[in-house]
Amino acid sequence: MKRLSILFLFALSLYSCTTSEKKIPVIAERDTTITKEISYSELFLDSVSIAQFEQPADAPDSLHDQIQNFYNLRNYQFAWFFPDGAGEFVNTFLSLQNDYIHYSGDSTLYNPVLAARIDSLHGLK
Repeated sequence: MKRLSILFLFALSLYSCTTSEKKIPVIAERDTTITKEISYSELFLDSVSIAQFEQPADAPDSLHDQIQNFYNLRNYQFAWFFPDGAGEFVNTFLSLQNDYIHYSGDSTLYNPVLAARIDSLHGLK
């Protein structure tokens, strides 16, 4: 039994010493079949503006990859806004965010500049 325990610990230590390979992120191809004629919104972003999007210094690289995938799959079509203003799901998102902030006590997600801009958009309707 003692030998089995030692063998198990040795195997476990060998397993923990192995180097794990870093996964290479898969970036989705840009869907160029989505055009202004067939899209649900005529608003599109310039792909360069997304490429130049400044992330916070502590944001992981995976955030950049996720943003790029999101907009590649929609051919840089606006996701949150329509020609007549913000989508209804913006309010849903903000409500969920506020619930999280209230529940967790973590107010680092709150962005007063963004909140002011969204409030000004609501005043345009």
